[in-house]
Amino acid sequence: MTKIVLPGFEQSLLVNRFFPATEKGNEAINIEGCDVQTFSLEFPPGTKRPAHKHDEYRITFVRAGTMAIEMEGKVLNMVPGDFMTTLPQTLHSLEVTSSEPLSIVEIVVPVSPGD
Repeated sequence: MTKIVLPGFEQSLLVNRFFPATEKGNEAINIEGCDVQTFSLEFPPGTKRPAHKHDEYRITFVRAGTMAIEMEGKVLNMVPGDFMTTLPQTLHSLEVTSSEPLSIVEIVVPVSPGD
């Protein structure tokens, strides 16, 4: 199975590490022997991502800022401390609703054959 590699991300192996909410950066953490990856993402105020789908399961944690996610005909307003799960092939869009950047962490789990 191929791991996701986003442009501009530093790749590193999972280690014992603290990620303070104020830390910014794009880092893809590979878990050795496993296809799970963790991404730290930041979007500037006013960012709108059009409706899209992912091939993987995703768990998204909001670290700073706020966003509105439209998914399955509902709008979810997310604030720091909130998290959500998204199944593969779920159509969704997002908009940063805060005047500060949105900082999120995503755990990405590829679909296993047979899922």
